[in-house]
Amino acid sequence: MITFFKYFALSFFIWICSPLDSFALSVDSLKNLIQHESNAFKLYNLYNLLSDEYSNSSQIDSHRMCVRNMFNIAKRTGKDSLISNAYLNLSLNFNMSGDYASSLAQLNLALEYEKRCNSSVNLALLYKEVGICYKYMLSYILAKEFILKALTLSKSDESLNERIYAHLAETYLALQQTDSAFYYIQLANEYANENTDPYGFARSLFIFAKVYDAKGELALASTFYSTCHQFCLKHNFSMSLLNYELPYAQFLFHQKDLNHALSIAQFGYQKAYARKDFGYIKDLTKTIKDIFLAQSNLDSAFKYGILYQANADSLIEIKKIFQDQNSNFQSYLLNQKKEIDNQIKISERNRITQYVFTFVVILSLLILLFILSYSAYINERHITYLGIFLMIMIFEFINLLLFPILNKTTEQSPIIMLSIMISIGAIIIPIHHKIEHWMIHLLRTKNKEQHLKRVKKTLEELN
Repeated sequence: MITFFKYFALSFFIWICSPLDSFALSVDSLKNLIQHESNAFKLYNLYNLLSDEYSNSSQIDSHRMCVRNMFNIAKRTGKDSLISNAYLNLSLNFNMSGDYASSLAQLNLALEYEKRCNSSVNLALLYKEVGICYKYMLSYILAKEFILKALTLSKSDESLNERIYAHLAETYLALQQTDSAFYYIQLANEYANENTDPYGFARSLFIFAKVYDAKGELALASTFYSTCHQFCLKHNFSMSLLNYELPYAQFLFHQKDLNHALSIAQFGYQKAYARKDFGYIKDLTKTIKDIFLAQSNLDSAFKYGILYQANADSLIEIKKIFQDQNSNFQSYLLNQKKEIDNQIKISERNRITQYVFTFVVILSLLILLFILSYSAYINERHITYLGIFLMIMIFEFINLLLFPILNKTTEQSPIIMLSIMISIGAIIIPIHHKIEHWMIHLLRTKNKEQHLKRVKKTLEELN
């Protein structure tokens, strides 16, 4: 079964392979489908895909509105997987606004619900996102810990493994462990495919460039930076998903290739400005100012110095706005969590009630079977049919009770689960046959006694 997290990855891949002008069409199409969809799960998935589009275009408010709708649907369904994914999307929303602490808090809530679903791949995805969050917070030791934890759970999911290896490489690079970084980026590159996963492939090129730069192998670093740049242009990665321009421009600046450095930095500046990424704009503005200073172009350097300060001030103001918005949204989320937890408690109570009811029905039928077999004059076939029906009910009830436990302990392995259920059946069936044989024997004996009593009574009445 394709999980919602895989839908997330799929939609992300579709976007990065599409031109920028497809954004409006994609959004409009999804909005139209949402208006005409009544099924809760399909509607949730549509909002999930729409949130991905808004995330890729850095439309924070629109993305947050999608997440609100996802929470409302998840709350109605009571599905832990949907709630977990809603919190994942919410963490991405806080991530976009630079509120990494809140992003981390939402990821922890996502983990709380996802652990009930027993999906190792989805857990791996969440642990990876926790590690990335710590990486943004510059807590590289914790980042490494959680990304490695994700690696132990990702198993055979090649796409997820590629992302994990890439983030591990960047984390080790930040820890100045270049050999480990080189090892993991080589692993990532083995999974990355230029045709099926162009984003992953571009990312591996970019990290290779940074690793070679750190190792002092500047010729190779230059080659990989240039290849990454050309590849991104070829695939129209116009939203600068990699944000490769800043380190590339800085690399060229240190190599005294000032004109080329200026070209790359200005290219990144235009893209960052288009999506109003003021943090990235600020860093690129400073780099452009430094390049102009190195070129002795004082007028342009002065101009970008003013822009740098203006962007720094704008960034401060934006952060204040985001903090206020996030604070208000946190109150909303707290209420949502309370409602979701209450809904889950109600669902759990209903589930327990149904278990008790089923047990009472089975027990009542079992008692009825004993009563009938002991005291009534009935056909043996009825005893057999009722016995078979009871055996099926008991077996399925045991299956119902054991399935969540088996699902967790076997890590959803169908072979192991089937083997266990066959073993249970092998125990229940012989016991059922013995009880059935005993009941039929008892029934025959009692029926003979009842028959003799009736004959005797009839004779007495005739006399």
